[in-house]
Amino acid sequence: MKELLRFKDNAIEYYVYLKKSSIVMAKQEDGKETYDLTNEEKELVSFVLGKLFLGYNSRYLGLINYQKNEYHHFYDLNNDWHYFYTWEGVIPEIKTFIDLNYRYNNMEEYVAVEEKSNKKDKRFLKRLLAFGEKSLIVIISLEVLFIATHFKDFINNVKFYYIEPAKAKIVEVEKKNDLTVNEVLDIIENNDNLTLEEKKNLMQYTDFFADKLPYVDQDDLVDSLTNMKINYYEDQEGIIRGSWHPAGFDMYNIKIFDSVSTKEHLDESDYSVLRHEFFHTFTKKAKNFNLGTGFYEFTNRVFANEYNYDEYYDGSYHFLESCGYLFLELFDSEVVKEFHAQGDYKVLAEQLYKIIPDSSKAINALSKMDTLNTLYFDLNTEENEEKKEEMTKEFNEIKLSLKNDLRVYYEAKYQKDITSNLYDYYLYNPDEAINEYKELHPEVNIVNLDIDRFKIHLNERKHLGEYSMLAIYRDEENVKHAYYIPMEEIEKGISR
Repeated sequence: MKELLRFKDNAIEYYVYLKKSSIVMAKQEDGKETYDLTNEEKELVSFVLGKLFLGYNSRYLGLINYQKNEYHHFYDLNNDWHYFYTWEGVIPEIKTFIDLNYRYNNMEEYVAVEEKSNKKDKRFLKRLLAFGEKSLIVIISLEVLFIATHFKDFINNVKFYYIEPAKAKIVEVEKKNDLTVNEVLDIIENNDNLTLEEKKNLMQYTDFFADKLPYVDQDDLVDSLTNMKINYYEDQEGIIRGSWHPAGFDMYNIKIFDSVSTKEHLDESDYSVLRHEFFHTFTKKAKNFNLGTGFYEFTNRVFANEYNYDEYYDGSYHFLESCGYLFLELFDSEVVKEFHAQGDYKVLAEQLYKIIPDSSKAINALSKMDTLNTLYFDLNTEENEEKKEEMTKEFNEIKLSLKNDLRVYYEAKYQKDITSNLYDYYLYNPDEAINEYKELHPEVNIVNLDIDRFKIHLNERKHLGEYSMLAIYRDEENVKHAYYIPMEEIEKGISR
């Protein structure tokens, strides 16, 4: 028998095997494996299986090119998962499959420690599945998605049920439906996992609390704030400075890497990292992020900066700035706050569909943002220069494609050309914007344009819609200077 997947619910670990073309379910409890599952357990395992295969409610997103091969790209609206197939139905190489699932599905490579077949190097992938208020980490063999057609009849005929296990909490907390800012402060104050310095740092964001509370799952937030811990590590974690763990073995942990802080002293170099990760706790833990991760991370950075009143700027996800701010032009602040709170891409897809009634187009745009996010981290950890060059080319091509998509949405929403606003035009195509602005001002030796302050989209206390741009020029002695471009000139844009 071949092991296809495993997951743990409470103290019981469940397994699914393939025996010839049949599915075999098993469980291990107290060190003993048995095939005698209750009806409820069979329904739970069937539910997990049903989340792994392409269903009928899917959207075709077109062809993608990867490693000189073409793959048909689908997104399943029920399973919230990306699937890839070749025209001939040929199974891709394992490395390709791992890369595509990492980029599009946030699926990490995993090597089983106690693999039943004794193949120590057999690769598995991790997938986070939500069951009501609870999250399960499912360890999946790559083979489970390669052989789906072998038991197609089983998948089509099995009856799936929605199972909502009781949520296991470390600390029992009182349910809240009308949480106040003062109560949030009290919860942080009473969290014994935090030092006084950490509490003081986290309790300063009262404006953020006030604006986000109407949108968040308040029971979930109370649970996170009650159990939250912060850990500091001297070691680097690639280019990642911090992480928040809403599930798994490190649940409730904020980790800060490449840090000089200790539990005795929170160094100011970690202020922006801590704020960014802390703001993640205001997102529902059982979020669905197989789509929308890129825009979510970018909006978390925007929240962290707009609700920050000191000099510690959050510069994370800078590579998503131009696409991210173009996306923000399409949504009201309430939509972004709802999306950030629930972590559900459907909040955004619904708004995009209102602009252009094409669900595949909406999903494709969000998917491209996700790909830019994962691809950037890939190319910045790739040591092979030739591969790095290929990945950089791929990154730029996807970014250009996404910008063109966002321009279509922008012009459909506002019924005007994107060039009619210099700020938006610069986000879309900075080189063209600079060159055309130069032509409008031949009397000045313009060498560049720059966004001095990005537009305020979320914090009403900072005047929504406020932003500023600079024109960089050289004088007769070739010395660089800058002047603020008047707002009326920015909003006039480049006339066509």
